[in-house]
Amino acid sequence: MDLIINQAKLEEGTTLKDIAIKDGKIVVIEENLEQSADRVIDANGKVVIPGLVESHIHLDKALIADRLPNKSGTLQEALNVTAELKPTFTKEDIQDRAERTLEMLIKHGTTHVRTHAEFDPAQGFTGFDVIMDLKEKYKDLVDIQVVAFPQEGVLKAPGTEEMMYEAMDKGADVVGGIPYNDTPPHDHIDLIFEIAKNTTSPLISTRISKTMLKV
Repeated sequence: MDLIINQAKLEEGTTLKDIAIKDGKIVVIEENLEQSADRVIDANGKVVIPGLVESHIHLDKALIADRLPNKSGTLQEALNVTAELKPTFTKEDIQDRAERTLEMLIKHGTTHVRTHAEFDPAQGFTGFDVIMDLKEKYKDLVDIQVVAFPQEGVLKAPGTEEMMYEAMDKGADVVGGIPYNDTPPHDHIDLIFEIAKNTTSPLISTRISKTMLKV
């Protein structure tokens, strides 16, 4: 075995168990396991649970609340604040904030992250490329799934549709959409589904506003 965790308390039951892991997978869970391993950890009765999942985060925009606070707490002000700050983002700034955020997640038990990574004709792929590099850098510590995210819309931002295809070619895992920030929103939805169909992306992540649900 590669790893054995001894005397672990699981989510169910009260009896302490030993957990054997090989090739990154749990292969045996039982009491008083009589096998050897390259590495042994004594849990000493502590709880062992699956890794945590961060299912929605924007690593390229993390840790900016102190720069220009969203005083109202509304989505619209968040969009306005971000739009004002984005031109000040540099590659080094994005990397520093994203890495600090990733390290906080990892230290607290997160093993899977889905992050949106945005791009647009004005800002280019600066932030997106940083996130793709970090996906590779941290691959042994956390699985990062990258959403190609057109924050400024697609239809109202000429050139973004081509960038969506380029982002998928660069290795993005998911086609992202933001219909409430594009015009007309329903055409936006049709377009991102078309992009997903034309690329290798099996998934689509899109954000729909309450207003759209009433249409």
